[in-house]
Amino acid sequence: MDPTLVDAMRANGGFLHTTDLLRRMSPSRVRWLVHTGQLTRVRHGLYAVGALPVTARLDALSIELGTRVAASMDTAAAMHGFDLDQTQHLHVVEPDDRRIESRPGVVVHQRRGAPLMEIGTRLVVEPAWTAVEVARQRSPGRALAVLDAAAQVGCGSRSLERAVVAQRGRRGIVEVRRLVPLVDCRSGSPMESATRLVLHDGRLPVPELQWPVVYERGVFYLDLAWPAQRFAVEYDGDEFHGTPESVRRDKARLALLADEGWRVLQITSDDVRREPDVLVGRVRRLLAA
Repeated sequence: MDPTLVDAMRANGGFLHTTDLLRRMSPSRVRWLVHTGQLTRVRHGLYAVGALPVTARLDALSIELGTRVAASMDTAAAMHGFDLDQTQHLHVVEPDDRRIESRPGVVVHQRRGAPLMEIGTRLVVEPAWTAVEVARQRSPGRALAVLDAAAQVGCGSRSLERAVVAQRGRRGIVEVRRLVPLVDCRSGSPMESATRLVLHDGRLPVPELQWPVVYERGVFYLDLAWPAQRFAVEYDGDEFHGTPESVRRDKARLALLADEGWRVLQITSDDVRREPDVLVGRVRRLLAA
């Protein structure tokens, strides 16, 4: 990439219009740079260097419309640091001063009271409101995972409760209201959040999260633990435990935990999603043993 072109883009907020590019190179050169990934066509007539993060795409839309556009829903969650789904769509709030419509890759939402804040020079819906709004669109287990993730970046229970009150009457809010008291920033993954909800709905005792077990060479952290019973539930995700090396490591870990007097039930996503009642029964029996 021509260094002068990069400098020109930086001077223009990271973007150049087609007319700016064609003053420096031929149309075939522009097409080749796009084809090889060195340029990204952001909007009609607007280009940027390389792949664009969410913030740059938001800037590009604001430049195109001539007004600052606020990020919402999953895009706002990504900017706050708790986007679980990593959506490729850009979610924005319709500006107060003009009407815009959704288009391929861009989803426009009505503001409907959503409070805005600034992150640097960009507008974004506040985190607690975003967390509740995203959770309303998800299944219960996934919704709790969203709320847990928001808590990990500083959304306290009171701010979530206020957002629930402010969004009363909207679709899915009753379920989110039920979930807010269960939010725990110690949750280690979305599936751990979903597992915790299944066990809660099964009326099992509340587990400790990320419980430390110290042994002679270090410390283990158990996903869900009942220390008084020396019993734990561990989520066995295929993405982390599917290789021969990880299987050997898990076996060694379970053996060391057994030496420390712990019984560990390993579960998978199928246990949580397809047979939650069976899972609750197994945990209940093992806790009572």
